[in-house]
Amino acid sequence: MKPSLFVQKYFPHAKKVEVNTGITAIAILTQAALESAWGDVAPGNMFFGVKNTDGINGNEQFDYD
Repeated sequence: MKPSLFVQKYFPHAKKVEVNTGITAIAILTQAALESAWGDVAPGNMFFGVKNTDGINGNEQFDYD
């Protein structure tokens, strides 16, 4: 994903997290971009290595590599 699209898409979410945690939205976006190659390697938008694999909610993410 192009950096400009990444920021456009995820900045509103990062801003909500900033309000709740005090961590700046820029810091959140920077780390998310770094860890996900601008969203290219974050299936299901699961940034920061967070994965749901409990099998309960139907929104699980599994790494089949």
